[in-house]
This record gives sequence, C-alpha cells and structure tokens, in this order.
Amino acid sequence: MYKFVNKKTAVVVFIVDILGSLAFFLLYALMPWRLRRRGKVPSDPKSILVIRADYIGDVILALPAIEALKKKYPDAKITFLTSAKAKDLLTGNPFIDNTLAYDPPWFFKRPLKLAILEYALIFKQIRGNGFSLALDLRGDMRNIFFLTFLTGIPYRISFASSGGWYLLTKVLKYPPGLHEAQYHMEVVKAAGAIDTGINPPRIFISPGEEAFVQEFLKSNGLNRNEPLIAFHPGARKKLKQWPLENYAALGRTLRDDYKAHIAITGSADEAGLAKDLSNMIGAGAFSCAGKFPSLKHLAAFYKSCALYVGCSTGPTHLASAVGAPTVVICGPESVERWAPLGENSVLVKKEVPCRPCVGREDVCLFPESNCLKILTLDDVLQAVRTQLSRLNITPQPQ
Repeated sequence: MYKFVNKKTAVVVFIVDILGSLAFFLLYALMPWRLRRRGKVPSDPKSILVIRADYIGDVILALPAIEALKKKYPDAKITFLTSAKAKDLLTGNPFIDNTLAYDPPWFFKRPLKLAILEYALIFKQIRGNGFSLALDLRGDMRNIFFLTFLTGIPYRISFASSGGWYLLTKVLKYPPGLHEAQYHMEVVKAAGAIDTGINPPRIFISPGEEAFVQEFLKSNGLNRNEPLIAFHPGARKKLKQWPLENYAALGRTLRDDYKAHIAITGSADEAGLAKDLSNMIGAGAFSCAGKFPSLKHLAAFYKSCALYVGCSTGPTHLASAVGAPTVVICGPESVERWAPLGENSVLVKKEVPCRPCVGREDVCLFPESNCLKILTLDDVLQAVRTQLSRLNITPQPQ
C-alpha cells in the first residue's frame, strides 16, 4: 500500500517498482544465496543503524521505539542517523550510542554540488561503521536505496509504503490509521523488540542546560510567583499557523487575568514573527526566538514554564516530551497521527471533512472553512483555562 496523496507520484513509483522488481528477480536468479536473508533478522546484531533524518517532531516521536530497541539489544551499538537540526536532541540519551547528522536533499533543498559532497561523506561514514542491520523508520524508498542498500548493510527492515520493497530484506505491511510513534514501533518490533506501548518520549536535559535556563529567567527579571507561559506561533508550513492576532488577544487576556508573562519562542529565522507578536501583546510579553543555544536548552526552558501553547510542530512535541502542560492548536494535520504523546496535552480542534489536508498542508482548498481560522479565541482560551486550573493557577483580582 502506497501512502502518497499525489496520484501522479504513486503512478511513477509503481512503474519504478515494476522495473526494480524485474531487475532484482534477475539478480536473485544469478545470486540465489542472497535469498537466504529475505524475511530474516540477525540473531545478535552488533551494530544497528536507525534512520529518521527529517524533522524535529518526527525524531522526538521515534524515541520510544529507540528505547524499546536498546532494551532488546543492550549490547548492540545503536546509531541514530538524523537531521542536523535534530541531532542535539539526542545527546545524553542512554539508549543511543552514536549519532550521525545528515540532511537528505530529498527532504532539505541543497545545491547539487553540496548534495553530492554531503552524500559522499555520509556514505563513507555508514560504510565505515560496518552496520549489520538498518531500520528506516519512515519507510522512504530514497532512504532505503541511498542510505541502506547502496551502503551495503546486509539486513534492511522498513515499510515499502513509498516503493522499493525489493531493496529490503524484511518488508512490513503499512497499516493505515496509526500514530506516527506506533509506525516507528512497528519497525523495531520487526527487528525483535518488544512493544511495551507508546510511552511519552524522553529528552535528557543536562544540569548545564538547566542552569542556563535559570540564569536566563533571572536575567529577564521573571518573577517565579507569576506564571510563565510560552507561545510558539511559527510552523514549518504557514497553513498550520493560527492567526497572529488571535495569539495576541490570547496573550493580553492571560496577562490581564492571570498576571502572566508571555514568552514567545521560535528559531532565529522566526525572530521577526516573535517580535511582531510581542509588540502586539505589549506589556508582559517578550521574544526569546533564537536565544537558546540548542533545542535541549529550549526543552529546559519549556520545562520551566507553567504552560505551552502552539500548533502541531516540533517545539510542541518538545514541550510535551519534557512534561510541560501543553495546549495544541490543531490544524490541517491528522490529529490521530501527530498528537503529542505527553500526558499533559489538551488538543483544540474543529472537525472538518478535509482533515488530513487534501491540499497537503500547502494550500487550503476550502478557505471559507479553514480549520484554523474557525478556531476562535474562546475555543483556545477555554483549553488554556482548563490547563491552568489543573495547576491551581487562578485569575487574579484586577
């Protein structure tokens, strides 16, 4: 089963699969001993490569599966190949022995020359590690071909949901309707891991990162007796962003009713957006976009907040993973597939027939009933008040 929304892409992959299958049937006819690996897993793999080389939220949702894999093979060296932005999230994780950073040009646009140089480097690194088993958690034919097959890893497990079943030694059926973390778990289960349920991912924050945040709070004069609430208004795709004026109205209400400080987070590229929102809220709001040295410092900051509010994006998963009470403003994404795993998350959404987005989260085909524009201030404020009341944070006398 292909998971493509675009029918043209599915047709192209189907044709490639037919040609690839014919080529590999010929290969197996000439080298039949290769068939011995089909459907099998090494009984005691010494070195395992796990691939999820794309976005921050995806990597966070892969962490429970990595933990299950390490518990199955405690003596194996587990290497996580991930994107450069997500790599620092993995430092200090006792279930990961090594990390490789790579931004595949099929996910992250690159000039051709740079893409070739970077691929040559990662190819050499993978070959040099002598992996006996590779798990591609995404089920992407390009990952499978370039990062596991061409690099000569003998056992390769993944879904064939984007084609390339013949490149794998163990092919998994792609069951629709699962949470993304469960898809990851299905892959490691096929490698022998025990599915103990999808537990919240864990980010291992160091004392130094905690100390940095405490100094940051002190230097900004934040009163620990007044609630600190983080807003993250940005997203990789603009269609997933709740209108900025709604965030501003929400921030002013929380400042006036709860005497809350509003911290607006974002990457350095989102500093302008964060500054605009800070100005729209006025007193009590400040931008800290781009001010944290790493994602783990940002995680430590979220951990210190009374509440986090944001859309379905990487920092939302990060805040949830460190236990921050979270309000998720759900947009065009599949809520069932991408909801944060933290126990303190409240999802705010309006049911629309086009979710998950039939426009692939790029263009809204139904602007008159846009899933985020019809989410009102009162809808989100009600969820925020619910979370604050659970923390015994109540409105203050005017």
